[in-house]
Amino acid sequence: MKTHLLLLFLPVGMFGVDSHGVSVMEGDPVTLPTNVTITQQEDVKYYFNNTLIAQLTGDLRFNCTDVQCNEANKRFRGRLKLDNETGSLTITNTTSTDTGGYHQEIIGSGTIHENIFNVSVHNVSAAERDEIKRNSAKEGESDTSDSDENNLNDSGRLILAVAGICAVVVIAAFAFATSARCAVNRQVVLNTQTMASFPPTQDRRRALIL
Repeated sequence: MKTHLLLLFLPVGMFGVDSHGVSVMEGDPVTLPTNVTITQQEDVKYYFNNTLIAQLTGDLRFNCTDVQCNEANKRFRGRLKLDNETGSLTITNTTSTDTGGYHQEIIGSGTIHENIFNVSVHNVSAAERDEIKRNSAKEGESDTSDSDENNLNDSGRLILAVAGICAVVVIAAFAFATSARCAVNRQVVLNTQTMASFPPTQDRRRALIL
């Protein structure tokens, strides 16, 4: 009787691919994040048009960007910044030629996670850029004005509350003083009446002493 052995070849780890859309204006930087903290056991690689443009490994000797990874790749010319802690890649001073798909690979212990960043760099004129900046500045001023108005409203409510408390204290003090004055007057009246009930002799003096 023959025994047949069936061999199954399974992938080493789970493969996941996420797609992201990124849109920026020409000249602005764009960052392609990993959203993780890279360990020495993980490698991060970036490809543009199937060409390696950046690499972060556990061995600093093999870390590279742009022409360091591929001498023929002169597209970015020193505009790539690789974060050694997170593995994120930043493209500075973007141009319309940077538009395209960027393939990110995070290679760990038996796992590979992939991200696809579809970057769109919009070419805008200087006038359009100034208009956008002005609108952004106006929005910031509006937010500041709203914040100041809220602060003034809060201050006004606080002043009214303090004024109300002071009014209550003044009224209470006035009422106490009035009550004390009435008590004194009442005592004077009682003494006067007591004195009147005695003859104007030694007994009156006794009443005064009492």
